[in-house]
Amino acid sequence: AGNADVDATFFRRVRLKATAAGRTLEYTSGDVTHEEYTMKAAVTDGKGRVWLDDIPIPEPDEYQCLCKMLACASCTGTDTKHIHNKLPWAQTYPGLLGHESIGEVISVGGKVKAFKKGDWVLRPSPAYPGTTYAGYTSMWGGFSEYGLVTDAAALLADHPDATPNNYTRFQLSV
Repeated sequence: AGNADVDATFFRRVRLKATAAGRTLEYTSGDVTHEEYTMKAAVTDGKGRVWLDDIPIPEPDEYQCLCKMLACASCTGTDTKHIHNKLPWAQTYPGLLGHESIGEVISVGGKVKAFKKGDWVLRPSPAYPGTTYAGYTSMWGGFSEYGLVTDAAALLADHPDATPNNYTRFQLSV
């Protein structure tokens, strides 16, 4: 009977919930609440291997939107070359694959003007080219469950000296 009481108490404190940011496991231990936000993403080592890894869901800033990926296609001109380290320039591995992606805006930053919740957008990414995320180099990252788009026009209107990543020019509403 003691174990049943402990289990019942534990399960009242543990709950799975769906949020705009994805799967969340929330549990309470004493006075501390713990939350874990992760997503699946395709990773390559440049040696012909590809695998799924759990990485944090990206957190948008006030000029960004969080997007749920709807689809991503493998580009033979880029993704395949990333997988086999055959691009004509040096790559840092491991990396997040996929740049032919489309996603749906599920959360909008407070200063975003170009996108709204429910919009379908081209090329969301958890990290922009030339950056790293969760220890992985961005190879556009479209083969992940979530990504970001940036409203570069709103950012530049408020901060004329800002330099948004060049990749933001491809992030358009469909």
